[in-house]
Amino acid sequence: MASPNSLVDLVSNIAATTVAAAPGVLAGQRAVAFRSGRSGLLDMSQRHAGVWADVLNSLRVANAPAYVEIDPANGLITRLLVPLVVRVGEISSTLDGVEVELIISHARHTLRRDNPDYDRLLATLHGARDGGTTVAVTETEVGHEIIEVTPLGPRSLSEPSPLSTSPVEVAPAAAVTPAQAQQMYDLVAGRICCPASAASPCITFSFPDDGCWVVRTRCAA
Repeated sequence: MASPNSLVDLVSNIAATTVAAAPGVLAGQRAVAFRSGRSGLLDMSQRHAGVWADVLNSLRVANAPAYVEIDPANGLITRLLVPLVVRVGEISSTLDGVEVELIISHARHTLRRDNPDYDRLLATLHGARDGGTTVAVTETEVGHEIIEVTPLGPRSLSEPSPLSTSPVEVAPAAAVTPAQAQQMYDLVAGRICCPASAASPCITFSFPDDGCWVVRTRCAA
């Protein structure tokens, strides 16, 4: 389930690391501001903080939403996930809840019935499927278990996200020509490598969790 202190929103700004204490910010912390007006802090003394700052900045540049959990006691961001911006396909009942097709992912995405927000999340998924609208789907780090579904696009203009005081709007991707698409394909296809022996700057398209449908390849024995 999503934390009651969670937020799905666009990143508006990431401050520089403070040297001296500022109001509400300690030395060595970076303030992350979100479009809704809420904010969180990154403790740069933590090993993961630098990576999280880079991810949040990449999402800011891409105008893509982030999922964060913020400790109400000290304002620190304690969890960061990157939602999938997708359309919803088939929704199938299972013993534990439902299995959800997210276009164009080939992974198995599930919403468990024991999730306290099950009814709300399922209704949002059905609404997106029936209306053909885009949603931001946040899942657990392992297992593709859905913990939050946030409406995007025109529908959200009159229905703010339950985790944000303002709607999330994602700019549509620009169309490319077939020649440009082939050029981009050739660019990344030449960097394929085996996930078992990956080394930068290779791209593990054969990663078995999801994405292996992008470029089919085999790992060397």
